[in-house]
Amino acid sequence: MTILILLLVFYAGYSIVNLIHTQFSIVEKIGFGMIIGFILNAVFMFLLEILDLPINLAFVSLGFLILIGISNFFLFKKRDFKLLKIEPSDKIQFTFAWFLCFFILLYLLYGMNMKNFFWMPAEYDSVTGYDLMGKMIAAEGTMNASIFTYYPYSNANSIARFIYPPFSASGFGLMYLAGFENSKVFMTMLYLGFIFSFYGLIRKSINDTWAIFFTLLMCITPEMFSHSSLALSNLPNAILTSISIICLITYFDNKLSRYFWLSLLLMVGSMWSRSDSIIYIIALVPVFGFQFLKTKEWKFSVIYMLIAFLPFAIWSIYIKGQVTVNSSEFFIKTLFWDGEKFSLIFGKAIEIILGQTMYYGLTFYLFLLIMALNSVDVVLKQIPIVVFVLVAWLGYTMLYYQMDYSYAGSSEVIMNSSYKRGMFNFVPLCWFFVATSPYSLKWFGKLNQWLFKN
Repeated sequence: MTILILLLVFYAGYSIVNLIHTQFSIVEKIGFGMIIGFILNAVFMFLLEILDLPINLAFVSLGFLILIGISNFFLFKKRDFKLLKIEPSDKIQFTFAWFLCFFILLYLLYGMNMKNFFWMPAEYDSVTGYDLMGKMIAAEGTMNASIFTYYPYSNANSIARFIYPPFSASGFGLMYLAGFENSKVFMTMLYLGFIFSFYGLIRKSINDTWAIFFTLLMCITPEMFSHSSLALSNLPNAILTSISIICLITYFDNKLSRYFWLSLLLMVGSMWSRSDSIIYIIALVPVFGFQFLKTKEWKFSVIYMLIAFLPFAIWSIYIKGQVTVNSSEFFIKTLFWDGEKFSLIFGKAIEIILGQTMYYGLTFYLFLLIMALNSVDVVLKQIPIVVFVLVAWLGYTMLYYQMDYSYAGSSEVIMNSSYKRGMFNFVPLCWFFVATSPYSLKWFGKLNQWLFKN
């Protein structure tokens, strides 16, 4: 049953990707299928909660089977049903360098997988929060678990980890329902989907050798890769957010509506994983604004923003109405100015991002360098991703400025832990920009010519 449930999750996501459009490449379908399957799992579990039905393997599996049946029925009616449909874009141009990067990547993923299968969750936030909530869901069959009766509602620190949106906890819970002893199998599946998705998207702009090279560089970003073997919520949120934004950029560049709808679905998943993802919805306002100036099209933007905001609103209503707890004490609810606090928070943010390479390697240095070298090209061709990264980073950092550290704890500790992990959302976007910017493409072309001639 353990392997069967993983296949069911994957094929449900794969079927939805096919339903959106069958012309995604096989690599994309595999990656998106793994990620979307777990979004569906979180939605199914929440629907069972709302319908007052027990969250168990039978009901969740039934949901997957019904969705698979409906998706493939519509594909069959359109005469578009093929389990594996090979597209011209599926042909990979193999080189020695491609295989070298592939086997290094495979070795890294093997190590990550071994840690996830044989090392139990040991992180404080997970043992006392996300993974524990997954165990409670599996044991009691409800998200409004008895754990809430044992924690004082007035103390935000004691309850906050249990009231995060349910994506991560439901993923951990499904692993326990399926019979796995270690819930971090969820992290393995999600991270594999991330690697496939990133490679599938980036190879639309550069050749396969460069695509797998930059996938490898993104993968070995030190702090982020270490979290692929931890049972926390930051990396799942980063995967959903970054792949969603890359899909949206792909839609802007190629005008293929399938990437718009896929981006929207992934952004819904992002909002279903952490409430601070609201920052990324806000950061899309100027992005859609620039697109409106170029195309005069606004309907898709409004649809995107409204639907993406729904999970945040729904979960907030559920928490206040059903669980009757909150962690709002963490934040100061009015705008204020404190120059000393502002300097402290933003100074610490810059120190974390650029003060050393042990967390993110060369990621942000190269992003700033390539952004400077592109100059006019950035403004004319790459403005959506640059604007999103800068606006989202500013908004994300302001969240920590608005925190009330008399409740949240030491600002130094919070910045060194939570803030540092939140920067994972930007790592794939920075590597995507470094690889696909006009300046990079120009020099990749010259390097390819030089290698070919020699």
